[in-house]
Amino acid sequence: MRKLLTAVILVASAALVACGGGDDDKGGEGGTVDTGGSGGTDGTGGTGGTGGTSSDAVCGNGTIEAPETCDDKNTFDGDGCSSTCEIEGTRCDQPVSFNFLAGNPDTDNFRGIGGKLGGTESTFQASCGGDGAEIFYEYEVGANGFVDFHVEPPGATFVSVYTACGAAELACQKGGTVGMVDVTRGQKLVFAVDTSKVAQEVQYTLYIRNYALYGEGDACTPGTEDTIGSCDEGLYCATENFRSFCKGNHAPVITGATASRTGADFALSVEGADEDGNAVGAVISFYDAEGRVLPIGNIGNAAMATFQNDVSGQTTFNGQFSNNGFFATFDALDAATQMDVSVIDSGNVTSSTQRIDLTIIP
Repeated sequence: MRKLLTAVILVASAALVACGGGDDDKGGEGGTVDTGGSGGTDGTGGTGGTGGTSSDAVCGNGTIEAPETCDDKNTFDGDGCSSTCEIEGTRCDQPVSFNFLAGNPDTDNFRGIGGKLGGTESTFQASCGGDGAEIFYEYEVGANGFVDFHVEPPGATFVSVYTACGAAELACQKGGTVGMVDVTRGQKLVFAVDTSKVAQEVQYTLYIRNYALYGEGDACTPGTEDTIGSCDEGLYCATENFRSFCKGNHAPVITGATASRTGADFALSVEGADEDGNAVGAVISFYDAEGRVLPIGNIGNAAMATFQNDVSGQTTFNGQFSNNGFFATFDALDAATQMDVSVIDSGNVTSSTQRIDLTIIP
């Protein structure tokens, strides 16, 4: 795959060869850079060659001067601008390193890198679009889980991902939309940023995030599940002896539950056992005398009642929840006579559901 970003061709310095007039017809030698040619030999002196031409471009000074296509104030390869000030990553088999070049993570743990795509046409086109110039990045995965990615701005950019140059496309996203692929630690991916703007240059930013799914025993960070990673399915982030790690999760068990309504006030008590000691609350639903489920306002047919007493670390627990004015807030529950109750733990594993009576206290 070849990227057509280079727009300036370096014309080699060469002087016009002078015509000699001697018996051997040997003319003058052409000039070198900034130097006139010499006269002819063995006969009448030839006209000296004209002075050569030269480029004033200095690679590494931070200013793009013809025939340079980039200048990043250094003469190192591998940083997106080569040691001869040519844009790197224009070929699929010669991508530049995203891990090395990308900036620090943002608040959502995405790392980003920006650049400019030239307004030229290309034979490469990903499945979701883009027939303009491309830039290719290699990304090395740091943790098992998945990688999500997107490119900005919308409307003019596209990004596709491959396991290697020439391999089948794993995913393709239009600008402004997020894609995701499953990954393993140490795996390398190739991202192709493309544009539909053939006649003009487009500024772009590519964002990539590695979201980790930790295995049993792996270290985890409680409270960061939305941005960094979480324990894999069936595991939860436990903290024991000042260390947080992913641990196998067992479903809680309900051994008894009572619920009551006093005027508009609601009270719930749930007893149970939890081998992992990480029960956090109850999922509750309300039913009328005919067994019809009743909506809990805009919440839906079920709500979370977080235990107001701390039961963390307890393998047997008695969780309590109360809410003054609860039934005044949710008018549709006036007809409630029964409830469904299940206990949920910090790993979102729930117990079996029990149907209990809602005791009405005058």
